[in-house]
Amino acid sequence: MRFIAASCVVACAVLRLTAQANGQQDFETLSKRAAAALQSDPAEAAKLYRQAVETQPAWAEGWFYLAASLYEIRQYGESQKAFERAAILAPDNGTVWAFLGLCEYDMGGYQKALADIRKGEGLGLGNDRQFISSIRNHAALIYLRRAEFGAAMEQLEPLARLGDDSPATIENIGVSALGLKYAPSDIPSAKKPLIELAGRAWWTLSAQHTEEARALLEDLVKQYPNEAGVHYLYGLYLEKTQPDSALQEFQKEIEIRPSHVPARLQAAMVEMKIGAAETAVKLALDAVGLEPANPYCYVGLGRAYLSAAQPAKAAQVLEKAVKLAPQDRQPHLYLAQAYQKLGRVAEAEKEQAAFSRLKASQDPVSLLNGSGMHP
Repeated sequence: MRFIAASCVVACAVLRLTAQANGQQDFETLSKRAAAALQSDPAEAAKLYRQAVETQPAWAEGWFYLAASLYEIRQYGESQKAFERAAILAPDNGTVWAFLGLCEYDMGGYQKALADIRKGEGLGLGNDRQFISSIRNHAALIYLRRAEFGAAMEQLEPLARLGDDSPATIENIGVSALGLKYAPSDIPSAKKPLIELAGRAWWTLSAQHTEEARALLEDLVKQYPNEAGVHYLYGLYLEKTQPDSALQEFQKEIEIRPSHVPARLQAAMVEMKIGAAETAVKLALDAVGLEPANPYCYVGLGRAYLSAAQPAKAAQVLEKAVKLAPQDRQPHLYLAQAYQKLGRVAEAEKEQAAFSRLKASQDPVSLLNGSGMHP
């Protein structure tokens, strides 16, 4: 059985949706027979749930299980419609929206799928690790299709803290951490050991097993000194405790892959910390030149301008970052700081409120603590 059907028992507990029973014997019989068929015969379950919701059109749980059954037998179009009906009836239930996103993903509607998955995450996904893993891995794959590696990693890192070290999670972390533009089916066999080691190393660090992570990252650098992404990862690990060594690793990364934007942005962060604000501005400007549509480049440049005591320039580029990524909380945070320095108090409060709102919705269980994977 596929994941979605196996999750129905958990989903039932999460949904807490009940029928508005009218005492009709036909409905009670149909719903019991449908529930009994759900795990073993999804086609029969779909047939029975369809009849049941015709009897009780406002039964949100029935629409959900109808959708799940249809999904199981790969009738994705009808499944999507049923999930949408369940979402209308239960608009505040994160599980419904997340499953709708999974269905849309399998139909190739990646933008809509990501929006609905993120909505589900904001509303809450419950506590089932397998379900959370499936949702976050699917969201990460959408970000990877768009080469948004930092966003993909933000989806994946909490899974390490949940103890999920499934092969899919490790592989997706490895691809994200190294910044490789591979779909899972496209990974060359020769690259799999590199991706596995990088994924395992960053998973271990995200799970806060620091010493084990250090050994894995040192092994990664030793085995793959000329592979793109490797020195960047090691630099991230060194950044807090050994900034000079981290800067050297970021510079090595840029030598190996001159187009590597995250290495420039992280090097800029280090330069700010050691008081070299003008150097940080130059690095961030180089990053913007390489990826002018990347909001994180403008966030990095804005922070560099703040460090260089140029809040007017910082506000200008951070406003662009907010425009490019209005649902990302970081641009709002730094734009609030720029406005505050300029004495634009009301605007600063507005951006701070936007940051707080997005943080609460995107990180409802305080799983994300910031990894340095993007500025």
